[in-house]
Amino acid sequence: MIQILMVEDVDQERGGLRTGLTRENLKVDAVPSEQALLSTLRDGLYDIIVIDCDVTGVDGWSVARTIRDRHNVGIILVGNFDCPEDRIRGFASGADHSFVKPVDARELAAAILALTRRLKGRAAPSPARTSFEAGPRAEHDARTWVFDLTRWTLTAPEGVSVFLTSTEVRFLEVLLQYPGALVARADLLSAMRYQNTDSGNRNLEALVRRLRRKVEEATQARSTIQTVHRQGYLFSAPVRIERP
Repeated sequence: MIQILMVEDVDQERGGLRTGLTRENLKVDAVPSEQALLSTLRDGLYDIIVIDCDVTGVDGWSVARTIRDRHNVGIILVGNFDCPEDRIRGFASGADHSFVKPVDARELAAAILALTRRLKGRAAPSPARTSFEAGPRAEHDARTWVFDLTRWTLTAPEGVSVFLTSTEVRFLEVLLQYPGALVARADLLSAMRYQNTDSGNRNLEALVRRLRRKVEEATQARSTIQTVHRQGYLFSAPVRIERP
């Protein structure tokens, strides 16, 4: 059974979502605060984390970023988001989905099920798939990585796969258009819908830093995402792109 941990400090809302998700055969534990959430997460028993960004005294985006840095779980944000920028900020923080209140428990359950299948690699591949080889000698080079747009994975030459968030997939789609070539920072900011400001640049740098660390920890190899100081980023190895 899928294990879900939810942070929500309003008992009525928590009970409503918990009841709805339980009806969908999902096991949900609820905690009232950021501290309780992070403490409970240490047990490593959960697949999906649902964070209410309106919890008093909690910055839901900051919590999402902390969890993404420490744990390989799915992250879903819910809140009274007033504008698309709030949801974009959620993706930048490492969240996989964002829902605007009031949340339909059936829709949330469907998102949880789909996200869990993807994270655990159980999604069935499309019967019609195409491969695109990029970079020097990508087809025959033993250093070739595989970027799979169906399963949302980046696979090292040794066969170790890293499961990606939607934000990481979008970043790699842009970066891997020209493997081995510099992609300008301004182009990446635009593609990720970050403003070309100090804040936007910090968001981009944080995304790259998290992705590098995730890949390096999973593959025990140095990341192939390279920084060109003040200019942008490049992917320094051959890559094969699997498209739906």
